[in-house]
Amino acid sequence: MKWLLYVIMFFLFITQASAYLIINEIMYNPPGSDNNQEYIEIISNETINLTNYIIQDLKSEDILIPLKETNSTYALIVEEDFNTSINTTIYSAGKTIGNNLNNDHDAIILKDPENKIIDVLSYSSSQGGDGKSLCKFPDASYTLKECDPTPGTQNSDKITPEDIEIEITEFLPNPLGNDNAEMPNGEWIELYNPTEKEIDLEGFYFKDNANHKLTIDSTRTYSTIIEANSYLVVYTNGFSGLLNNEDLEILTLYTPEEQEIDKVSYSSSQEELSWSKTEDIWHLTFQTPGKENEILEEDQLISKIQIEKIYDYDNKTSFGQQVNIKTTIYKANTSKYSIKAYVLNGEEKISKTSKLNLYTKFTNYTTTIPVQLIPNCDQKLKDGTYIVVVEGLDKKDEEEIIIQGIEEDNCEEMETIKEVKSIKTASFGEDDDFESIINSSIIPVSTDIIYESKNQDSKGLGVYILATILVIITLVKTIKHETRNKNNN
Repeated sequence: MKWLLYVIMFFLFITQASAYLIINEIMYNPPGSDNNQEYIEIISNETINLTNYIIQDLKSEDILIPLKETNSTYALIVEEDFNTSINTTIYSAGKTIGNNLNNDHDAIILKDPENKIIDVLSYSSSQGGDGKSLCKFPDASYTLKECDPTPGTQNSDKITPEDIEIEITEFLPNPLGNDNAEMPNGEWIELYNPTEKEIDLEGFYFKDNANHKLTIDSTRTYSTIIEANSYLVVYTNGFSGLLNNEDLEILTLYTPEEQEIDKVSYSSSQEELSWSKTEDIWHLTFQTPGKENEILEEDQLISKIQIEKIYDYDNKTSFGQQVNIKTTIYKANTSKYSIKAYVLNGEEKISKTSKLNLYTKFTNYTTTIPVQLIPNCDQKLKDGTYIVVVEGLDKKDEEEIIIQGIEEDNCEEMETIKEVKSIKTASFGEDDDFESIINSSIIPVSTDIIYESKNQDSKGLGVYILATILVIITLVKTIKHETRNKNNN
């Protein structure tokens, strides 16, 4: 029999524009109990009189009895104990409408007293339900759409905050660098859709306490559609003034129809930290744009430095050698970035100072830092225990190291170089530090570092000077050798 129903619906659809009566809205699954709350709304282009008309579902039919008459083009078909205080014409179908309006699927047929079919409507649980009606809209060719209940009045497809349920879940008022930078840098706001339906946010907008307005469109986000149970990040993308860094700020999300969806307020911020909502509580924490928010634990707010191991050569360390210090470093929310490593004899440095810069906050680094010990050719320093130091980010760690003997090759080269008065050496200059900038991802297993001299001469002329020194050393040694041979002869 279903095919017959579809045929009837098809022909009714063709002639619907001239129909005298139209099934305009149905409420088949109201909040709470369905008893005495279900209704069918009829609309006409004239005052309605449905006395002795028939309403029918897939299982049974009822003859309509007037309960309330008004001079209205709307009429409600209800159950006998329905609330009749609504200002419209109302007809009773008896204890139930048909065999009750089925919440899974059903069809509704309106007939005149001569049993002639006036209008037909079918539905399924894929639309409406849970307190929502199914409505017809002229601008949609009278197709059914989910809507808010409007018994006895004009149907409305206007978006309401209850329909949207979009939440502001995270925002970054004070990014590193330029707040007004182009996306994906600069300030941003994260939204979350907790529903099972995707929503197009084109035309939605934010306003702040100073009435600045930022509209969501394709220039602010990579997609204006927020998927079901998903996040969407909206970037200010050069727009200035929306998110204050210090003063009290109120940020509100609106629909294109100026209906308020969500609102947050805050009074301060910290660079690179975002305001994130977790379990309805706002926290300053590290950024998680487009992802589930996390709360900073207490130990994540404190930077840490720990020397893991000191590598030497041939199971011993001598003056003039390079010491490699394996170090783990956690950089918390600090603007400081420089790390230094060196070796001490009391308060006196007996090595070069190696430096590296760590810029990313809330990041774990594992790295090996090379430190060059002084040659100690004059043997002023005694064999014994010295202190290796790694410091920075307001933290420091120290480890003992035993240094024995000297690297004789270094002393021989130093002695030879001293004889060449016209050549300045960069090998062991007092102010020669080493620096490397690490670009690290979060929690790397290890970080390979290339150290390079800060001395500008070494950058352009290092290879040339080294080659020149080696040539001169070779010449000096050759001259010494020839002089010794002459003296012996």
